[in-house]
Formats: sequence, C-alpha cells, structure tokens
Amino acid sequence: MSYDNNKTRIRYLPFIPEWSYSGETVQVNFTGDYLISGGGLTNTYKATMLHFHWDGNGVHGSEHTLDEVRYPIEMHLIGYDFEKYDDFDSALSHPEGIIVVATFLEITSEDNPNYSEMFTGFNSVTYKGQSYQYPSPFPILPMLPYNTWDFYRYHGSLTTPACDEGVLWTVFVQYQQISHDQVRYFIEKKKFVPGYVIDDWSRDQPLV
Repeated sequence: MSYDNNKTRIRYLPFIPEWSYSGETVQVNFTGDYLISGGGLTNTYKATMLHFHWDGNGVHGSEHTLDEVRYPIEMHLIGYDFEKYDDFDSALSHPEGIIVVATFLEITSEDNPNYSEMFTGFNSVTYKGQSYQYPSPFPILPMLPYNTWDFYRYHGSLTTPACDEGVLWTVFVQYQQISHDQVRYFIEKKKFVPGYVIDDWSRDQPLV
C-alpha cells in the first residue's frame, strides 16, 4: 500500500458530462478539463471518462478485492498524461500514459446525494450507442472517498476492450457508499433490457 502526505488531488474545472453505453459498460464522458495530480504522481493527468463495474445482484461486482473482500460496485476514473501526450489515444501505447483511479462502492440504507445528479441520465441510456447530454456540469470529487492518501498502486492494463497495457492503477483503500435504491440503477432497471451488460466485471485482482 502507498501513503503520501500530498494526497491525490482531483481539480474540478467546468465541463458538461455525457452519459453513454459503449456495449461493454456504462460511462460518463467528460468534455472539459478535470485534472488528477499529487499522491506521488510525476505528472498531471486529464480525466476523460468515468465508468462502473458491477454484477447482476449488486453483491460482488468489483474487479479488485481488498483483504479477500469483493465490493458490490467499483468505479473507475480514467485519464491520460496530458503533459506528455495530446490525447487519450496517443497515451495508450506508453508506460504510465494512462491512469485509472478506482473507488469501491459499498451499499448502505441512505442515498448518497453526491451521486444523485449522475443518475439523472441513467434511464435515458438503454442500448449500445445511446447517450444523454447532461444539461449542466456537476462535480465528481464528492463521489470519491474523503481519504485519497491511502491507496494501492501498481502497473497493469485496462479492464475493458482492448485491455491496453501500460496503465498506472491507483485503488483507494477507503470506499464510498450508495444506497440499495441507487444500486437498482445498475441492476433491476437494466436486468431485462436486451443487449445490456449485467455482470460487468473481470477476473479477480487481489490487492492484499
């Protein structure tokens, strides 16, 4: 595990997010500057998207395990080193050109208001290729855990096609929480829709 007094910083600059379904996962695409730095990172990364991994029951959908525990949902904030590269595609083939910042989501009884704005576009995206343009910007920082200075870091690959290597992973130890009702956005409302991903997680990636 890594610890850095200079915690991972996520700086918010206004952007209009877009919610879309790519065929492998549902994601929020960013159309502005959302910057990731600190926490021992050499350079600053520009976030381009946010997506999720879950299972059909909302129980064991995370791609990583921590102390042999698999969380219900795992959220990935993905970006590229924009100090070195012009765009995401240019950074893909370079070591540490891409960063994935992962957050575990645990289930609780109370809604997490920090996720409410994001879910407004969820029902508008059902089939591959559909998208929803949010009417106004909303902050992603409150969706991350408060503690961003305790994390695991390793070199790996993307977990969605084409699974490019050279990715710098940062997995926060502290998890976030969403309610049972909010989890239903991932499972119950999408369970019977043709062509929709229900079990969206890859093989186990144990951290400890």
